[in-house]
Amino acid sequence: MYFSAFLVVPIIFVVPREEMFIVVLVSLLNMAIILPFVMIGFYELRDDHLFIRFGFVIKRIKYSNISEITEKKGLTNSYALSSDRVRIKESHKKKLTAYTEISPEDKERFIFELKRRSPQLQEDIF
Repeated sequence: MYFSAFLVVPIIFVVPREEMFIVVLVSLLNMAIILPFVMIGFYELRDDHLFIRFGFVIKRIKYSNISEITEKKGLTNSYALSSDRVRIKESHKKKLTAYTEISPEDKERFIFELKRRSPQLQEDIF
């Protein structure tokens, strides 16, 4: 959102007055698309699956399909808004789509609870 505003301000001084409507319209559309991804993002541990909401994208990962949980740092494309992440590997997916990265606030507690709910990962708790 802030990035879009910084792009619009200099353009206002360069764009002719008759084309200003287009600049404002494109900027508003840009913010309408980007804003939900920044403002609406959460993770829930539900009864039988991990529920991920990131803007318009909704993803459900069944606990029984989780094969690995690791901590990761980095800035790759993911559902995480932080570089301090939890990486979840799904056993039934192919290599490129098998990983989902999220950034819960209390990472240690989240990992513990996720492992507790995933029967195939029970031995990793103790």
